[in-house]
Amino acid sequence: MNKLKKIITILGATLISTSAMTGVVACTYLDTEKESINNKLKEVVTSTSSYFKGAILANSRNINGQQADKYIGSLQSYQIINNSSERTYMNEVFKTFLDIDQAEEYMSDLYKKDDFNVEIQENKWRNNFEIIEAAFNEIYRLIGVKFDPALWRTALPILIQNLNGKQIVSIQEIFGKIENLFNIFKDVNVPSYKNLSDMGVKTNKDLKVYFSSELTLFIGSLFGKEMKPFNFKDATLNYYDWNTNSFFELFKKDNENQDEKQKSFTSKTLSHLFNALFGINWYIQNFTTDEYNLSVEEIKDDNHIFSKSKTNIEIIKEVNNKLINEEIINAVNFDGILQFLYDLFSDEIDTNSYKLLRTFKILFQVDDDIINKNTKLDFDTKILKLGEKTLDVKFGDWKNNGKNENGALNLFLGSTINGIIRGLLKDFDKDGGIIDFLNSIGMGSEQISGVFSGIISSILSGIDMTHFFSSLPKQINGSLNNVIEGWNDKLFGSFKDSLKQATVTVDKLAQKYAWLVNNEGSFTNKFLGYLVNTDIRKLMKVLGKENDLPIELPKISLKQIINIKITKNIRIGDILSKSTEFVGSFINLFLKGAAPKLQNIGYSLNNTSLADNPEFKLRDNFGNMITIERAIKTVDKNLLILKDDKYTTTDMALAKYLLNFPAMQIYIPKEHGFKTGRWLTGIEAVRWIMGIGVELQDGTINNNFFRENTIMYSLSRLWDDETGKFINYIFENLKNLLKVIDSLIPKPEEINFEEELSNSRFSEKLISYSNLKNPSVESRIIYEINYSYNEIRNKYIVKLVLPAKNEGFLPKYQIEEFKKIN
Repeated sequence: MNKLKKIITILGATLISTSAMTGVVACTYLDTEKESINNKLKEVVTSTSSYFKGAILANSRNINGQQADKYIGSLQSYQIINNSSERTYMNEVFKTFLDIDQAEEYMSDLYKKDDFNVEIQENKWRNNFEIIEAAFNEIYRLIGVKFDPALWRTALPILIQNLNGKQIVSIQEIFGKIENLFNIFKDVNVPSYKNLSDMGVKTNKDLKVYFSSELTLFIGSLFGKEMKPFNFKDATLNYYDWNTNSFFELFKKDNENQDEKQKSFTSKTLSHLFNALFGINWYIQNFTTDEYNLSVEEIKDDNHIFSKSKTNIEIIKEVNNKLINEEIINAVNFDGILQFLYDLFSDEIDTNSYKLLRTFKILFQVDDDIINKNTKLDFDTKILKLGEKTLDVKFGDWKNNGKNENGALNLFLGSTINGIIRGLLKDFDKDGGIIDFLNSIGMGSEQISGVFSGIISSILSGIDMTHFFSSLPKQINGSLNNVIEGWNDKLFGSFKDSLKQATVTVDKLAQKYAWLVNNEGSFTNKFLGYLVNTDIRKLMKVLGKENDLPIELPKISLKQIINIKITKNIRIGDILSKSTEFVGSFINLFLKGAAPKLQNIGYSLNNTSLADNPEFKLRDNFGNMITIERAIKTVDKNLLILKDDKYTTTDMALAKYLLNFPAMQIYIPKEHGFKTGRWLTGIEAVRWIMGIGVELQDGTINNNFFRENTIMYSLSRLWDDETGKFINYIFENLKNLLKVIDSLIPKPEEINFEEELSNSRFSEKLISYSNLKNPSVESRIIYEINYSYNEIRNKYIVKLVLPAKNEGFLPKYQIEEFKKIN
């Protein structure tokens, strides 16, 4: 007995620094003859003591015991058992030595006791956020960066499986409405940089022809006449002649039908309009780059808006010769069209409206005679002068407008008016010979269209035309009087009385509208600039409305209102400018991509062409044919569509049916992606119907691609071009927002279990053991665990019992008792 007490004393003193088990073995009764008692006791104590460390931390350190247990179970032996080199996981060690079912039940009851029950401090906001974050990460994986067939071939069947019939009906109804709403956009397809290059649009001069030709096609479509697009690759084709002929065909009299042409606004009409507007937008942006963006202080007059040394026309020629800019064309903005508003909202003091009206110079400037108080700008010089000699007709400088290289829209205006004139005179000049002769001597439709377009463009270009309009009546009457007094009476005598009456009319009109040509040039000198820079009270006086108002208006201009600061650093103009930028991006995104793509999605989700095909078939796994009506009624009868007295349905409804009944087979006719018809089953059929997969040359299906004219392909188009960039932008910002929210929501305090479970804080001491020899009688081991940390000194007793061995049953230690003893 003394020897036994001595062994226990030695073991109790040395267990603090015992070596770990040399291997995990099945727990058996101690055999004092085969193995030393001390080693076996050490093995049991060191292997089971860690099972109670979670409970000890709960009692001593107010740490949730179950969390600690989970962490301990995930450790390898060497990480928690002192001096161990074994890499067996502790969960396996516990299962080896302990009756784990009994042990878990015991510890579950223990953790319900007040001394060991430490709840995890839950943050509902944190939990909800983590659910949202996990959902977002899954969505981001599927659609945040791109719409990847490799991901959707797995995700799509799961998604459709989780939709019921009513939900599919709702989806199709919603997108059916979207399709109808955006049906006008179905043909809209604004070209990209690559598209333009493929068409043959290489330079900005080509770009000018592009948007001019699209304007022509727009007007033709509006009047119900489809025209062939301009061919940039045909070197013999001249836009001026092409457009002249286009408008000649549009306006010539049709002897079979003299009625007014029927106007129609279709999706193609809208497509041409948008193409034209985007072309103008891109063209204007070439003049607002840093190279040509002078400050107001650097601009010396209206003819040097873009360069200190070069005139506007010289810069226009320079820009026209440059290659089209890929960055400008592929950008998601509408800044060119909106440039006037940006210049209006600018904080630059632009009293002469140089930059304010630069957009109009880009589009409409005719020649260099545009500076203030320019006396060269008059009727005789620019339009027409009739001399005293018979047939002394001299068209002015603008006679070639449309054929000269100047403002972007002059080409379109000049050739359009020429075509209209020739079309209206078709009955008089059936073969065009008379007009061709007059053009050859400088007195035909080309010259008339030149001066008419010159007048229109000069008015729109925002220049000082005060001298032009103030001298206009006198110069018109001067020409008329030359005809009256000098031209041959035999030839023109019958017209002279009418011309005399015309001079009287001109004088009356001049007197009536003399107020328009005032000293300040309010209406004839940059009228838009005048409106912006003149105070409101003065404007009302000029308009003759000063006495019509109930209150006296403030003496402040629109530009001054725009420059009012609402904070120390923010003006009203800054807000308006940012709002305009947002509107421009939205317009670009919506018109250039979103609207037509949404329309296509709506169409594809409600497409019934597969079920409409007379070769389409459904059969069960016994080979029996099934009608569409019978099949789809099992999903939702509202998904059935009656067309021409025959039931049909959509691709999505078919996909849902096949997932509900995976043994069913569907016959896909060759018109739907296969070279020959093919029977498909289950998920493979679902993928194909929805648009995942293409047939390779050997007949195999490659599921790494979407197939055109299908639901998935239509959806994937949203991730292309501008809409794709916008989706990426949205998801990246949502991702960043979640990071910010994550940083704001308090996180539970991180527990350093490695430190808390340090071996220096725990020690074991054997108290007693019994019956180490007879396996038919139960055996017990009792040991003590000491926990020491700072001022905390706690002792816990562990009592383990090994049941008696029965035949066919290998017992393991059960927990008889675990409790704190001090």
